[in-house]
Amino acid sequence: MELVRIAVLDAYDAVCTFMDNSAEESLNYWDDDLHEYLQGTASTFAFTVSADSEDSLYLVAGNKISFQYNKRDYYMNIVHVERDEEIVSVEAYSLNFELLNEQVGPYKAAAAMSLEEYLALFNSEKVLTVRRNEVSDRKIKHEWTGSSTILARLFSLATVFSAEVEFEPVLNKDHSLAEIVVNFYKEHTDSVQGIGKDREDIVLRYGASIYGVRKKTDIVELYTAIRPTGKDGLGIYDLEKTELDAEGEVEYQSVKGDGAIRAVQARDRFPSNLMNKKDGYILVDWSYETSNVNSLYGRALAELKKNCVPKVSYEVDGYFDIRIGDTVTIADEEYNPPLYLKARVSEQIRSFTDRTKCKTTFSNFTELQSQIDPALLAQVNALVEASRLYTCSIISDHGIFFKNSVGSTTLTALVMDGGKDVTDAMVIKWKKDGADLDGGKSVVIQAADIMEKAVYRFEALDDEGSVKGVSEVTVTNVSDGTDGEDATLVRIESSRGTVFKNNSIATVLSVVVYHGSKRITDISTLRDVYGQNAFLEWSWQKLDEATFGVISSSDKMIGSGGFTLTISSDEVDGKCTFMCELKN
Repeated sequence: MELVRIAVLDAYDAVCTFMDNSAEESLNYWDDDLHEYLQGTASTFAFTVSADSEDSLYLVAGNKISFQYNKRDYYMNIVHVERDEEIVSVEAYSLNFELLNEQVGPYKAAAAMSLEEYLALFNSEKVLTVRRNEVSDRKIKHEWTGSSTILARLFSLATVFSAEVEFEPVLNKDHSLAEIVVNFYKEHTDSVQGIGKDREDIVLRYGASIYGVRKKTDIVELYTAIRPTGKDGLGIYDLEKTELDAEGEVEYQSVKGDGAIRAVQARDRFPSNLMNKKDGYILVDWSYETSNVNSLYGRALAELKKNCVPKVSYEVDGYFDIRIGDTVTIADEEYNPPLYLKARVSEQIRSFTDRTKCKTTFSNFTELQSQIDPALLAQVNALVEASRLYTCSIISDHGIFFKNSVGSTTLTALVMDGGKDVTDAMVIKWKKDGADLDGGKSVVIQAADIMEKAVYRFEALDDEGSVKGVSEVTVTNVSDGTDGEDATLVRIESSRGTVFKNNSIATVLSVVVYHGSKRITDISTLRDVYGQNAFLEWSWQKLDEATFGVISSSDKMIGSGGFTLTISSDEVDGKCTFMCELKN
């Protein structure tokens, strides 16, 4: 996981200190839990620090924290603090106190109004800036009879307009809050995404990204007819409406004088009794606060559609680093029969210090297998198979570091599919610094053949010649300096490898500097060893460029005093080579 530097701000947004786990002298945090929710893209952050640090005194209720993660700004209010002699436990909530705590009273619109007209009333102090409004063409007359917080009123407003609301804090360069952007998206349906993206490029597979799927089905609350009532006894007795399915058959029907909407096909599938088959409906009464008969009908029909079929829910174990609201395909081929789902991320739990605590919760499941014909299902299977990348690694029997050209080592390829070793089912092709090598599963390397360093890489190919996984390692041959004490090696490691598919690039390059037997991973130690002017300089060479270009030390990709470089698809188009040099 990425080491995130967190600013602690006072009540007026001035920086008090930083929490930074990459610097030993800084205030370090652990037991952290960033919990993000789909509604409003709200988030909470809980963490623990040592009470011994004087900087922990800045962690008081009413102060703020701010940070950047995954190209998104976070700004939170510290709302709960527990302190004892050893530790301080902190909990912070997103957004500002005005939205969280300030109340708005009842309101009744005199005429139909747009969403932004309502927002201007509830956002009178201009706390929010509207950037995106996908329901700007709608005007609705509505009434709120009670009081609520501004935040609760905005959630209610989004519901009235069949929309989803997203709040995005924007930070200044000094870590203070610049503005809170609010976006309104059309409500998520089978054909409308809402918040997030439809990630057609991502397939989460059992044994790789997910670890199990549990499906639950029940009809405890099922009904097949609904009788709606609006304000002042409003009903739909004067409406005559019929809704047809894709084959032109009657699916829902409202007969004039009946006052109800009936799910004809659902009644045939789930009859309420077998004696009076002519009726056989399970009827419920339902109310909705509206004076518009068409709005009453539309809302009632939506409720009936949700409740005239069995409720199917899924529980998925696993974590994937995608954004709230994103929709992905989930494939569980261990299920019987194989299960293919479309699901939406509704909650994310992330820990910056303990990846085992990370968890993704999905909602809006659609079971693809039950809704597509065999030809389309075959396409899904093909997509899953084409996207399948195996976990590859390299095993060495005598390490990957040589001194003074002495010794040898054997590198062995390992290809895993979940917990299964599939190396023998693959064709293994080795390369040294890009040149092909002879050999199969293993290659033997002599130290005398290495001039300072060499990159050994293997590709695992299936029977059709498609690359299903890669791994590489840098083998180094160093020569002792005076008494072996001044040899220096700069090594770059990648958190998620160096080869990505379908533009899903996301990794952190980390630098380790070896000085003799000393291992250096932070800027303070680097300058203690090499002097106060020592620094790390990153450069890159993009596809079709002839030379390397220096990356500015102030670039947002660079962190931890130059010891990390965060890369995403925004920086890499096709292929890019990165280099880091120690300078003084």
